[in-house]
Amino acid sequence: MKTVFFSTGGRAWWKLLLACTGAVVALAALGSLARGPVPERATLAPASPGPGAPPPPRLPAPRQAPPVVTVARPGDHLVALTFDDGPDPRFTPQILALLGRYRAHATFFVIGKEAEQHPDLVRAVAAAGNELAVHGWSHTSFQRMSAAAMERELVQSSRLIQRLTGRRPRLFRPPYGRFNPTVLRVASGLGLTVVLWTPGHDPFDWAGALPGLIVQRCCSRIQGGEIILLHDGGGDRRNTVRALGTILERLRAGHYDVVTVSEMLARAAGPEAGAGAGPAPAPPRATGSGSR
Repeated sequence: MKTVFFSTGGRAWWKLLLACTGAVVALAALGSLARGPVPERATLAPASPGPGAPPPPRLPAPRQAPPVVTVARPGDHLVALTFDDGPDPRFTPQILALLGRYRAHATFFVIGKEAEQHPDLVRAVAAAGNELAVHGWSHTSFQRMSAAAMERELVQSSRLIQRLTGRRPRLFRPPYGRFNPTVLRVASGLGLTVVLWTPGHDPFDWAGALPGLIVQRCCSRIQGGEIILLHDGGGDRRNTVRALGTILERLRAGHYDVVTVSEMLARAAGPEAGAGAGPAPAPPRATGSGSR
């Protein structure tokens, strides 16, 4: 058999290639004409309901999370001092003495296991007209807990405070100030309002700030309605005790009343808010590194 080689440099080869390409293009065009235009994809318009058809169901509105309290009504001559992580037999009695000297009251967010070890201090806080509130049982971050574990801690702490004082706590400050929607939902379900502090009024006494700095951070930019974060437990609180007298003196000089968080919120809400207040019912049964 004879083999034929085409020379790539010859004109005959290029003429043959161009002729073949033109033939293929022509055949493709003829086939497209024979098939006709490609139909567009059909679209369905939404069917309109008939005259007797029920209206489409409405989606439920998103459920709002319970509010987190950080400040009362600005402009009121009220300030709330709060003390976390106690009670502590070294510092809580000194703080109570200073509050009594200035006829001031505060809210103590106590740790359940500390309150269990020092029940007389819990009673002394309440007997002096101060408010007791929940700070968890073990000062563990609630963000790391299941909902059932959160509920156990809150119920256990609330029951202890009520047993020691005769009043059920109404406020809860999560350890470290950390929370998520589950924390808010569980606390709200137990009748507890989550309370943090006013931004700019954490004096870092938990980190060992000196007394002068604690005073400055507590008393600067006071406009009324602030919730100030302090500590009576969880570490060495001598600087807090040293600063507290000056804090109370400056607040009194500015004609501010130092009251509990609940009293400040009630007065900010109006006279009707506190009407008929009395001992709260028993809490429901549980179903299931800075220090703040």
